[in-house]
Amino acid sequence: MHSLRPLTGARLAVRALFVSDLHLGALTSRADAFLDFLNRVEADQIYLVGDIFEMWSGARLRWSDAQARVLRELGARRAAGARVIYLPGNHDDGPEAQEFAAHLGFDHQPHQLHETLAGMRYLVLHGDQFDARVLRSQAMTRVGVRLEGVLHGMDRSVGRWRRRPVRMAQRVVPRFHRLMLVGNRYERRLAQAARDQGCHGVICGHFHRAALHRRDGITYGNCGDWIESLTALAEGTDGVMRLMRWCPTSGDLSVVARA
Repeated sequence: MHSLRPLTGARLAVRALFVSDLHLGALTSRADAFLDFLNRVEADQIYLVGDIFEMWSGARLRWSDAQARVLRELGARRAAGARVIYLPGNHDDGPEAQEFAAHLGFDHQPHQLHETLAGMRYLVLHGDQFDARVLRSQAMTRVGVRLEGVLHGMDRSVGRWRRRPVRMAQRVVPRFHRLMLVGNRYERRLAQAARDQGCHGVICGHFHRAALHRRDGITYGNCGDWIESLTALAEGTDGVMRLMRWCPTSGDLSVVARA
């Protein structure tokens, strides 16, 4: 953590910040935690790597004040000179989400190439484009959203009855995502796409599994999500890519991996 340059008020300066899967508009979104994290980081570029909004066809929006504050803060960062790039995912590839992004002045692109100070080129995209076809369907999107909603609802109900937090969703949902990855060859397809673009690595979201590792000559980075993992990727002012995790209870920001 020492190699990330601290700013006044314990804020951290990074050259680029990559976040995905905020799912603003969903009951399960942790917008409050993300806003606290964002207030600890100052970035020249902010990549919104898909599923920032929960705006797929048939989704029921549950908008909160915290989620609105996230958009205001991102808009304020852009107005202050930061570049904000919005890359849609399978939950927010509709016209409503695009209108939100356009209204706030975000650059809207299906994918982006990012080059670090160290000369590493990354293909940046949400990643659902390289998922198995059946998992990209609206039916599977509905199944996943309903499952998470039910589990979080059970956690709240049982937690009130037992008068202590219940974390069933934190145990079940990551296992569900791991099950969906079995035989999917998701990372392999993304790595090949990075090679095809002449890149050294790929940064994505989609499966809510934070990661930063190198395999077969390609660096694979997954931003994780802001429902369970509370993670983001960042290029520091030294050109090094890091996977960071936010702890909302302690307010600590830790580096989990680097590449």
